[in-house]
Amino acid sequence: MAYPLETILAEKYETIIRRNITTTRMRDFYDIYTLYKLKKDEINYEILREAIERNSNKRGSQKIMQDYEEIIEEIKEDSYLRSLWEVYLSENKYIGNLKFDKVVGVVRIISNRINEM
Repeated sequence: MAYPLETILAEKYETIIRRNITTTRMRDFYDIYTLYKLKKDEINYEILREAIERNSNKRGSQKIMQDYEEIIEEIKEDSYLRSLWEVYLSENKYIGNLKFDKVVGVVRIISNRINEM
């Protein structure tokens, strides 16, 4: 990887939370899921939290980041995002039948880990 793992995760996480249900970037969800599944034992959550803070400061999304629990729940329940996920799956056969709930679950796991600190 050209960038540190935590930097990549922070960029994608901040984008998902900031855009909330207006996101159309299903690739960010898939990337977070895949990076977590492949490298979860290598993630330094303190560094990740700091990287997310830097990103949110740079993008002016600090307040939004505080509402992560509600935002993740909105994302999980949004029917439009679920349909976008199904389209993304159909266009990227290599992903298989990965459920949107599993992907959002990983976003929630990461959120919980960084907010426990």
